[in-house]
Amino acid sequence: MIRKMKEADIEALRILDKLCFKTKTLRRIELMESFINENASLVYEHDGKIIGYIFNHVLGNFGWFGTFGVHPDYRSSHIGKRLINETINIFHNEFKVKNIGLVTMPDSAYNIGFYMNLGFKPERLSLRLCKDVNKDIFTEDESLKNFKIKFVDMKNEIEYKNIMTIAKEISENIYSGMDMSPELYQIEKNNMGTGFIVYEDKKPVGFGVLRNKNVFEVEDTYAHIKLLCLNSEVLSYKKAVDAVLCKTYEYAVSNGLSEIFIDINTFDYDLCSHLIKEHCFKIDRSSLTLIMGDLDFYSNMNGIVMFRTAT
Repeated sequence: MIRKMKEADIEALRILDKLCFKTKTLRRIELMESFINENASLVYEHDGKIIGYIFNHVLGNFGWFGTFGVHPDYRSSHIGKRLINETINIFHNEFKVKNIGLVTMPDSAYNIGFYMNLGFKPERLSLRLCKDVNKDIFTEDESLKNFKIKFVDMKNEIEYKNIMTIAKEISENIYSGMDMSPELYQIEKNNMGTGFIVYEDKKPVGFGVLRNKNVFEVEDTYAHIKLLCLNSEVLSYKKAVDAVLCKTYEYAVSNGLSEIFIDINTFDYDLCSHLIKEHCFKIDRSSLTLIMGDLDFYSNMNGIVMFRTAT
């Protein structure tokens, strides 16, 4: 039986997740709670026992598959396919989404073929880039003087409402119906980092999420730019990203963090190349993004969205 995920499932899900992915530690409770609150994540229950799950994320009229797993003893029972089909069903019929996205391993021919058979189109690689904080620290210079990056106090009601409003407006301007503000809600709700606003010539032109906690219960050692949205009014995306990196380095140093992570799709090749060549970022991992719906999703954006959908 497939049903909506609920808070009473969390401990069973943490144990199942650890078993499925053979991790040494458990997934953070706070992050799991945030997905449950969206009322889009599902479990597969058999004889009163949860044997499968999928974390789903709704961002306006966009739905994103997150992590999903099936108990090893039931992996030949098509439970994963049933969870995915039901996710597609609720995205379309309950949440009225226009596009559905996911990421998978780029070297898994089976996974790619499976998703393409469902109607998903591969949209190049998504990269998670990393860099040690103590190497070639980027410092602000005269070329960035028009940009200001404001980290938001997410517990301050006025500041939080302001960034949420800006996020909704910029998301909509970049792609009609998109709303990336739930990413900020997730951070605020679970105290997993902060949001920031990008100003150019005192006008808000972007926003983002800086996560400072791992999704698993391990020591937190990095600052992760999990999301960065920039609208088309930005004169130079490279300079805007440089300004964000400069403030992220300062944040990492002041909080004793040793690494910077940032996600980006290779559709934005110039920015990828800029980060790797000019800032000496290394590729930590790669995944393949697939989209169902608007098959020209990235090229139809009126701006830049740097984001990886998996939890």
